[in-house]
Amino acid sequence: LFGCSLCLSWRKTMGIGEVFLDRIERLRRAVWGGEEGGGEGSDLGVDAVVVCTGKIGDDGGMTYLKSYALFAWLFGEELQDSMLVIRRTEGAAVGAPAVDILIWVLDVSVKEALGKLAAPQGGSMKVELCKGGSAMTDEEMEGVVKQGSKWGLLLKEDDTVHAGEFFSHFWKRFGAMTDAANVADSLAAAMAVKDEIELGRVKKAATVTTAVFRNFAIPEIEDILDKEKSVSHQKLSDLIEEALLDPEAKAKLKGVRKQILDSCYPPIIQSGGKYDLKASAQSDTRNLTSGCVIISFGSRYGLYCSNATRTFLIDPSDAQKRNYEMLLEAFRQGLEAFVPGKPLNSVYASVSKRLGDSLRKHLSKNVGFLVGIEYREGAYVLNSKNPKLFEAGMTFNFGVGLSDLEDASNGKYALMVADTVAVTRSAPEVFTSNIRKEYSRIVYLINGDENELQDSVVVNAKSSKPPKASRDSSRPSLPADAEVNLANRPRRRREAVSNGPSAAVSVEEIEQRKKHQDELARKMREDGLARLRGSGHDNTDHVKDATGMNEYVAYRDSSAFPHSLRPRQLHVDMEAEALIVPINGIPVPFHISTIKNASKTEELSHTYLRINFNLPQAIGGSKLAVSKSVGDTLRFPDEDAHFVKELSFRAMNGGNLTEVLRKVKELRKRFLQREIAAAEAETLVEQAALELESGRRPTLADISMRPPLATGKYNTGTLEAHANGFRYRNVKGGYVDILYSNIKNQFFQEAKNETIVLIHFHLKNPIMIGKKATGDVQFYTEVMESAVKLSETRRNRHDQDELEEEQREREMRSRLNKMFLRFAREVEERHQLEFDAPYRQLGFHGAPYNSSVFLMPTVSCIVDLIDWPPFVLSLSEVEIAHFERVRFQLKNFDLVFVFKGFEREPRGKETQWTRISAIPMKEADSLKKYLDEQLIKYYEGTANLNWTNLLKTIRDDLEGFYEDGAWGFLELDDNKDDNGEVADEDDSLDEGDEAFEVSDEDLKDEDSESDDSDYSDEDDEVAGELSGDEFEGEAELDSDEEGKDWDELEEEAAKDDRRKGDFDDETKNEKKRVISGQKRSRGGR
Repeated sequence: LFGCSLCLSWRKTMGIGEVFLDRIERLRRAVWGGEEGGGEGSDLGVDAVVVCTGKIGDDGGMTYLKSYALFAWLFGEELQDSMLVIRRTEGAAVGAPAVDILIWVLDVSVKEALGKLAAPQGGSMKVELCKGGSAMTDEEMEGVVKQGSKWGLLLKEDDTVHAGEFFSHFWKRFGAMTDAANVADSLAAAMAVKDEIELGRVKKAATVTTAVFRNFAIPEIEDILDKEKSVSHQKLSDLIEEALLDPEAKAKLKGVRKQILDSCYPPIIQSGGKYDLKASAQSDTRNLTSGCVIISFGSRYGLYCSNATRTFLIDPSDAQKRNYEMLLEAFRQGLEAFVPGKPLNSVYASVSKRLGDSLRKHLSKNVGFLVGIEYREGAYVLNSKNPKLFEAGMTFNFGVGLSDLEDASNGKYALMVADTVAVTRSAPEVFTSNIRKEYSRIVYLINGDENELQDSVVVNAKSSKPPKASRDSSRPSLPADAEVNLANRPRRRREAVSNGPSAAVSVEEIEQRKKHQDELARKMREDGLARLRGSGHDNTDHVKDATGMNEYVAYRDSSAFPHSLRPRQLHVDMEAEALIVPINGIPVPFHISTIKNASKTEELSHTYLRINFNLPQAIGGSKLAVSKSVGDTLRFPDEDAHFVKELSFRAMNGGNLTEVLRKVKELRKRFLQREIAAAEAETLVEQAALELESGRRPTLADISMRPPLATGKYNTGTLEAHANGFRYRNVKGGYVDILYSNIKNQFFQEAKNETIVLIHFHLKNPIMIGKKATGDVQFYTEVMESAVKLSETRRNRHDQDELEEEQREREMRSRLNKMFLRFAREVEERHQLEFDAPYRQLGFHGAPYNSSVFLMPTVSCIVDLIDWPPFVLSLSEVEIAHFERVRFQLKNFDLVFVFKGFEREPRGKETQWTRISAIPMKEADSLKKYLDEQLIKYYEGTANLNWTNLLKTIRDDLEGFYEDGAWGFLELDDNKDDNGEVADEDDSLDEGDEAFEVSDEDLKDEDSESDDSDYSDEDDEVAGELSGDEFEGEAELDSDEEGKDWDELEEEAAKDDRRKGDFDDETKNEKKRVISGQKRSRGGR
């Protein structure tokens, strides 16, 4: 069938003699006893094995016969009109095959190649080339074996299987022999275990199958279903077969020789309720339809076969999803039985046991078979009765199929998954594992219901549904066949296309959403009560480990005072970190941790220095000794003691006070930096060592990192994916390791309207980069200069230079996008780390920090990855969402997310809520729909809340909070549903419950577009000190306000504002009454 020069390439690798002799010896042991004999090491009692082939006509179909397989295995070619005789001999030398070999072959080129076979020295094997063809006489044919010898034949390969005059002459003379033995199983045992050359061929064939599946078959089917084309199963089968024969042109696979490529069988495409899971099934002429689509095909490379089968579900029901996931579990369970020494029937038993009683009756009679030169080896079928044992080097087509299934909404369907698997001495190797089979990768939603696929990541391209995912669902990955422009993909899995926030919302949809939200609120309340009563919450457990103020000691006794200390003068001891002040002429030291701030003012001829100290919260100060920015590490040992609130000093000559102020600021700055670093270091988790891989590995070159490991051009480096993590190495040799186990979310974002393309890692535990801990690491490349983007208009539309420059920019953008996407794909395939991509169509503007950015949802997060620091909100960590400042007259609103774990006191720099401000009002409906589909309960109000105080109030009485309706009090402020109608206050409360009330101090009436309640005054103060502002704190000190700190001043200002607000309201009402009276008077005239 193939030219001799093409199919005997194994001779070049090992030498024809070495390979031939090795395989002849394996064949001898299989027939006449040994480790592989007869499948059990038995002697069949035959004197010779005779295998003959006929002739295949030009119109001959694809046929797998053991005779051709044996010739291909021994000689590298499926020889026609040929005969092989292997005779048993006696007295062979030790270590040499005790056989004589006679070969009849017509092909002259094959004769010349086989004529180079040489018998090993000291052996008794003899290879004899005889003339062949129909001219062979009866005497010559009878002389092949001695009279009365017992023949070993392939009895099932008679003259109805082989054609040609040569085989007809052979079978007429010897086919009727009654004492002949069938040697088919023995030949199968000899060829069952593959050597390295054969395994390489099977693996290469599987590579072609994988490439055609991913880069041709799946996109073709998606295009047919998306555009509703009328394409028959047979037509699609022909297209896939063409791709198998030319994968370089059709599937973008390079490095394969088309001359030795073929398909194992015509690809099998089935849909529309009629399914046949047998290996002999064929594609019919019916058109491809949605519902359930099963695709099976395999490539044959250098005569060795591979195979893969995948099922694709369109608009599946929950029952179909459960059945498919159960099938995958059974597949994984069966894969664990591919262990050398285990019987083949153990695979079927494992699969059947995992499926359970409900699905066992739908399981196929076998779950696979041995694959090699023959596509299906009947002696090694994976059924419930086969006792043969697995051996390392065997390759199987392992497939689990469920037939005759029926669904209430989708009718009849079947499920099947198959892969090419190699048995190794350790774990089995799946050659076609890169054809993904997870549920999230094979499911599509075209006309799906809103309640379907809540755990999948499939959405409707013609609806406004964003991706639905379980709160705890796994992250889906980038589609293996995704285009670089993710936004322009057709109706793909994980695709999110929205009609925009302005799309009309029906009354039925609003009612359905409201019912779903009520159910979420009820479940949340029940879970909270169960959690509270089950474990009990102690909100102060972590205080025991906090650092006490009394642990900071400046001096043990007065003898340690510095010698430079002068009487009746302030002195700063930088080494002891203390400020020494004179009180009644006695020097009194204060450690820098006790000082909150200091300020200096000039009044007439005197200079004043005011020092404020940290106070416990119980008497109006800060609860923390330093600041919550430092971390919750310093606490007062006795909050009921007496404390010094402030000290003021006056001097005629202000030189020393100025110097003291400078040193206090510098010392406090150093102390804060040290404490912050120590607090961050405590949050770090020791990571395992990175396991470096040698050889080819996924690599991104010429990229930069944020936060930077170095400055300027030295921040450029290379990112490599190793066995258990990534390593980034810059040009100066510095490196950062990121373990896969420490990555919480990973994102790939192409450069579309942005100036950079990036890969971002959101970590579970922070890592140290330089001297700072960070929980986000990003690798990026600029696709164009940022300065160029500021000028988007051309000076001249016909300027050829500018047109060429724009073309170069587009090409570079596309090249870099593909480079990053290729890296993400390779990492997904090799390390099962799945990247997420933002949905640009669902994006909206908002200000999570101090400036407005473009936020984009992903399957499990809301992110802004372009600006730094990035914003990554994991929806699985969200307890509730609250829409603030939702008023008809406002253009923007705010959105607050409260995180799970709010029941306990925040630790260190932990945040329990976050606010996204200044979101356009038109985005409200689409965000409500998105949150509802993410199973997040949301509320709505007209004012901003002080969430820090509110959560503290809730923690003070958690049991009362849940018993009084939990978060239901957030609805009572507005009392309106999504239609704007007044809602019943008692709708969300059970009988006998009262709403949890919010105190006045928890409310903040703000109409501004942003809110800075995320940052306390102390945080601003710390930030100012760390920034080194030497003029901070030098405002004029009013003598009337002496002794009042900022907290008291702010409280007075708030009261004054409320008084003014009441007066302004009364004044406005009075003006309205006057104007109204004037209008009526004019109307009366």
